[in-house]
Formats: sequence, structure tokens, C-alpha cells
Amino acid sequence: MPKGLLTYQTDLPTSIYKRWFIKNTQEKHFKLLIYRQRWLRTNSSLSNGFFRSNTPSKSYQYLSNLFLSNGKLHLFWYGWQAGLYFLVSRERERERERERERERAFYN
Repeated sequence: MPKGLLTYQTDLPTSIYKRWFIKNTQEKHFKLLIYRQRWLRTNSSLSNGFFRSNTPSKSYQYLSNLFLSNGKLHLFWYGWQAGLYFLVSRERERERERERERERAFYN
């Protein structure tokens, strides 16, 4: 048998396993997102009588919609905190760009 064919056959089960693992991980993460959203809704300020900010819930909802674009759950390995960190980092980068534009306008 040609060497390339052996390599292909050897790698095939690994690639199938990786695809299954990624899909399974995505499904588990999506379920986690749903359970967390239900928990946040259940423990909202209406149910326990305390004033609580709904910002985490809104951020969480935004992230779940973001990662469900086009009906596909994109890989989101580090939990929703990493997603919030990503959004904050992106907003900071936008603010830096705005600051650079102001400096350019000031010096020109």
C-alpha cells in the first residue's frame, strides 16, 4: 500500500474523534449557556426582592446570540467570562482608536 494511504487511514479516526469532541463540547457549552440564563432569570430582582443589576444577564444574552450566529455555536472554550473580557478588550481598542483620531485631528 502507498505510504500516503496508510497515513490517511491512521489519521482518519483521530479527525473523526476531534470532530465529535468539538461538536459534543459545543452542545454542552450551549446547554450551560441556557441553564445559566434560566438561573439568572429565576434569581432576578423580581423573585428575591433585592435590587440587582441585570447587566450580567444582558451581557450573557448578547454573548449567546453572538456565538449562535448563523445557527452555529462557535467555539467558546473559556466560558462567558472570557467572552466578556473579549468584549471589554474590543471596546478598549475602539476607545484607543478614537483617542488616536482625536490626536491626529489636534496635531493636523
